[in-house]
Order: sequence, then structure tokens, then C-alpha cells
Amino acid sequence: MLRLLCLIGLLLCSLAIQLRAETLTAHAEFASQPAAVRVLRATMDLSATDLRDQAEVMREAAKDPTERAWATLALIEFETELEHEEATFVLLDELDQASLKIDKPDLRFAALTAMAVVNTHRNRLDRAQAALQQMRVQLAESPNPQWQTLLDHNEGVLQRKLGQFDDALKSFSRAAQRLRESEGGVWLAHELNSIGMLHGRTGRFSDAVIVHKEALQLARDGANKAEIARSLRLLGVLYRNLDDEERGTEYLREALSQIQRRNRREAIILTAELGISLMNMERFDEAAVFVEQAVTMAEESGNAPNKVNAYSRMADLELVRGHWEAAKRWVDRAWLEYDRVAVRDQVLLGLSRVRVYSARGATAETLLDARKTLAAARKLGDRILERAALDVVAELELGLGDATSAYVTRKAHQKLDKELAMDVAGRRIAVLEASLEQEKSQTERQLLTNESQIKDLLLTRQRYFGIALISGMIALIAVLTLLYFRVRTMRRANAELRANRDQLAQLHAALLKTSERLEHMATTDALTGIDNRRAMLGHIERAWHRYRADAAACLILVDLDHFKQINDRHGHMAGDAVLRGSATRMRDALPERAKLGRWGGEEFIIIVESTDEAEALRIAEGARTSLAHAFEFNDGLIPCSGSFGVAMISLELLSNTDDWIAAADRALYRAKREGRNRVQLASPNAADDLSLRTRATD
Repeated sequence: MLRLLCLIGLLLCSLAIQLRAETLTAHAEFASQPAAVRVLRATMDLSATDLRDQAEVMREAAKDPTERAWATLALIEFETELEHEEATFVLLDELDQASLKIDKPDLRFAALTAMAVVNTHRNRLDRAQAALQQMRVQLAESPNPQWQTLLDHNEGVLQRKLGQFDDALKSFSRAAQRLRESEGGVWLAHELNSIGMLHGRTGRFSDAVIVHKEALQLARDGANKAEIARSLRLLGVLYRNLDDEERGTEYLREALSQIQRRNRREAIILTAELGISLMNMERFDEAAVFVEQAVTMAEESGNAPNKVNAYSRMADLELVRGHWEAAKRWVDRAWLEYDRVAVRDQVLLGLSRVRVYSARGATAETLLDARKTLAAARKLGDRILERAALDVVAELELGLGDATSAYVTRKAHQKLDKELAMDVAGRRIAVLEASLEQEKSQTERQLLTNESQIKDLLLTRQRYFGIALISGMIALIAVLTLLYFRVRTMRRANAELRANRDQLAQLHAALLKTSERLEHMATTDALTGIDNRRAMLGHIERAWHRYRADAAACLILVDLDHFKQINDRHGHMAGDAVLRGSATRMRDALPERAKLGRWGGEEFIIIVESTDEAEALRIAEGARTSLAHAFEFNDGLIPCSGSFGVAMISLELLSNTDDWIAAADRALYRAKREGRNRVQLASPNAADDLSLRTRATD
């Protein structure tokens, strides 16, 4: 449950779009903009209310139409930040008319940018598109690289809001490239964060971390606290999704320390994120303080995305604490804002609502809503959102007894989960190995330089030796003296060469040790200490290629019975203890050649090579017997048992490893259906298992 909530948290963090950060016009250079207005729009250490009052005074005092128009634009930004929607659109109409009458192309372009941003922010996408089209026309008439960057960026924001991630990435990348060529500084940092956000939504976590770290450095170089806070927040959520909760929390706390008075929306998001981090670490009382504070600030702001974010987080917290009625009330309050948020945010809100409703029990209506959410996530192309939706759909199908559909959905979830996990692990290893390879290359280049110097010394010695022979006895003493110094120099060079070779050997050993450590981290389950899913997939592939011809290997899938009840009654610490103990018991009961790994959640998988059907069943029965004893925890006993599904390799019945795993999974389903705490052998006819319509759930 906590892992799913963490994933939902990663998605929810992008609900609240920061209007000020998205406009970027406060940083742009416009010749007709008065200096006082430019300074006011860039001010961050005052509240939006104070800035709004100053802009109003400046606007009323302006005698020149151009100055009044620019003051109106500043006032629009502050009214929008204060969520004064009616006043914002009245001012926008005034600015539109004024910018058409005043012959200032830069004022007109800035006004169109404000119209595009505000309408995108308020989900008036047709009006936003119209403003962007007028910006394109003006650019065609008066090309300007800085204006083109603004257009590309705001097109990317609209495309991201519509779920057109590929198009949005292209727009942001074009803007970033133009900013790199012109040393964009904070502009570039903001653009990189927009790119990293898209990488995170599509499962490219490592790429997202790299991009956000570059953005963080640029923001720090420019001393821009707003962008520093945004970069740190995005990094914190990404590291939390990579199971590094401690580092993620550090980033979030540092981000909160960078918040300025005007940056209220970022403060709301960060406060909620800290609450979720504490919830994931089961520090529920501390989490409640932060989440309640986020709810209060969101309600004061009146911003629909902020309220959806905060209410959904409160629902998550109440659900984990076992308060279903409270969780339902909060998610229902968030649902009231459904029509005021973007398309992707609507899909995410639907997922949160289905997850809360399904916690009380699966219904056909809830399953229908979940499938609609899954279809919408796939249409958006958001792989992280799709993975979360698949998980909810599979649980609901299983809860309604549709084992066949649940199997298909779970298989799709496992495939997507496998792709994302392999991407993260592979990129981590690749980055570290590249760093070590670079150090190795530098050392080798230094060794080549030293060897070249030694060769030069040898040639010099030979040349002087010839001169000594020709010069005769008179020069012999001088030559011998010179040779003495040269030989000593060579010895020093040789000593340096040996030292460098020793250093290279040490680096090589460090590389091997690091590679072994990385491989161990990438293939070991952190909780139980046994092989993880990635490692077991490799074992399965190798066993398949070695033994499929003579069916001399078996696959055993294990599921702990009623594990959810253990978590609900005794707590997640007890659940973790049962998982560790189960791994230890089964490992002790299995033969040495058997390979045991954690498949996911409360599921384990066993591969036994060089075995026949009878021995495979004996091995599975021995492992089952080892689990059928209560665990001691906090002076109490926790009963435990497991259901086992056994599948032998069969070249006639199985086409690949996925079929082999599926056969064991079907046998496991039958074991759970027939009462749990038993061993079942996979049926030769797959249709026998797929016809199951019920399955016991924990």
C-alpha cells in the first residue's frame, strides 16, 4: 500500500502548475517595459497581496498608456497568484485592447504570452491556443529569438497539460537548446526542470535526475531561490520514487528552506510532499502536521489544483491509518474540483478516488471507473500513471473473482514494471562505470606519457655515449658524470612508472569491487537479503535455455497466505519481519542448487534445476512445511502459511519463459482457490487454469 501511495505521490506533485514560473516574461527583456514594473514583477520577498497593491498604485498613477498597460500586466500576474479569477479576466480584456491600440510590438507579444499562460492555467485551452497562434503570426512578421523561446516554452506547457508528452518534450528541448546557445541561466534551469518533469512522468527516472541536478546548479549559480526550490522538490520526489526515502526527504526539507513569501504555491506542494515522506516512513503523527498545514494553505489560496493535491494527500494519510470514512470524505472533497483541473489531473484524481473506494471492497462500478482511468492514462502516454492504474485494476478484478482478467492485467503490470526497473538499475550502473572508466583512461594516458619520457631518456643516453667514444679520453669523465645523472633520472622515472602501475592496479581492483557491489545491489532484495526480481528473471532465462529440451527444471511460485491481514492486524513492521523470516525458513529448507528470490510484495519464486516432477513436489512441500509455523513478534505469535504453484519445463506446452512463469502462477491460483497452504502442480492444459473465476485474496 505504501509503495502505491508513494507512486501516486510522485504523480500528484505536478498537479499545481506555478503560473509565475511558467510565464518567464518577468525575466525577458522588453524595450518598452518601464524599469519600475520590471523590478516589481521580479520581486519575490514580498507577498502577492503587497505586490498587487503596489501594482494598483503604479497603474492608477501612470499617465502614459504604455506605462499603464505594463502595470496592468503586472497586476494580472499578482491577481492570478491570489486566485482572483474574475478580476484577472477583466484586466486581461483591458490589456488585450490596450496592446492592440499601442504601437509597441514587444508589449503586444508580452500581452499575448500572459493571455496564453492564464488561459492554460485556468483550463481555457481554446483561448490559450488562439493566443499562441497570434504569437506565431507576430513572430513570423518580426523574428525574435527570445520571443521564440517564450512561444516554444508555453506551447510545451499547453501540450503537457493536454497529455501530449512527446510534443511537449520537443517544444521544451527547442527552447532549452536556444537558451544554451545564448547562456540562458535561470531561464535554462526552468526549461530543464520542465524536461525533467516529463522524463519522470514517462519512467525515465535516471534521465530526470541528471536534468534536474543540472537545473539546480544553474539556479544556484543565478541565486534564484524560486527555481532552486522547484529543482530540489522535483529531485526529492524522484529519489523517493527510487526507494531512497532519506535522500528524498533531505531534498524536500532543503527546498522548503528556500521558499520566499511570494512563492506560496511551491510552499503548499512542498509541505504536502514532506507529509507524504513522513507517512511512508510510518511517522504518521508528524506526517499529519504537515499534510494538515498543506490543506489549510490550499484552502486559503482557493486554487483548484492545490486543493486537489492537498485533499488527496490527506485521503492517502487517512487510508494508511485505517480511517476509511475520513479518507472517503477527503477524496470526495477533491472530486468537487474535478472540472477545474487539467485533463491529466482529472485522470489522476479519478485514480485516487478509485483507490480509496476499492479499499472498502471491490464493486463492478468501481472496476468500470478504474478501467476508464487506465484507458485515459494509456491515451495520455504517461507510463507511471498507467502502472498505478494497472495495479488498481488488477486488484479489483481479483476481488470480483475474475481471475482470467486479473492475470492478463497483472501480466501487463509486471511487463511495464520490469521495463521501468531495468531502466533505473541499468542507468545507475552505467553512470558509475562510466566514471570509473574515465579515471582509468586518465591513468593510462599518464602511463603512456611516462613511458614516452623514458624512451626519450634512453635515446639521449645513447647519443651522449657515442659522443663520449668519439671525443676520447678527455671527455670521458664528463660523459660518465652526465650518464650518472641520467641513470638516476631514469631510475626515478621507473619508480614513478611502477607507482603509476600500482595505482592503475588499485583502480582496476576498485572498479571490480564497485562493479560487484553494484551488481549485488541491482540483484538483491533489500528487505530479505535474497535475490530480487531482476536477478530471478536472469536465472529463469538461463534455466530455460539449459533444460527446456529434457524438462529437467521446475519453477515454484509462492504467495504468503492472508498477508494483508498480518499488516492490518500487527502493522507493517510485523509484515516485514514475516517476509524476512519466510525467506530464511525457505532458504534453509531448500537444496543448495535451488535459487530463491523475492518476486514482489509477499510473493517468492524458486528455481530448481536438474530435477524431475516428483522431486520438485517434494521440494515444494518441504518449503511449505517450513512456513507452516507461527512467527514470534513483540512477545506475540503471528500464524503464517504459504500457497505453492509448481510448473515443470515443457517444450510442447510452453513457448517462452513468460509462459513458464504464467503456468506456475496459474498453479498458485488453484492452490489458493482450493484452500491455501498447499502445493499444486501446473495442469498440462492451460485452459483448465484460465477457467478459474475466483481466487482467495489476502
